[in-house]
Amino acid sequence: MLLKHRQRLEAFDMWIWRRVIKVNRMEQRSNQELLDMVSENRDLINMGAFDRQKNWQGYVLRGDSLLRTVLKV
Repeated sequence: MLLKHRQRLEAFDMWIWRRVIKVNRMEQRSNQELLDMVSENRDLINMGAFDRQKNWQGYVLRGDSLLRTVLKV
């Protein structure tokens, strides 16, 4: 399940870069070519989005609130 989310985030990251540099999908450029064009690396995953989400969920689940009840369902 986690791998599927990671792949979707990476696809979203590349979709954003394509929009920013205005590259049409029909041009069939590789992801690495696009990243080289903007001098970037894949940073969306490395930013720790999953770690922050995990920490937030742990924080919420330790408390006693309606949000905790909703997350457990």
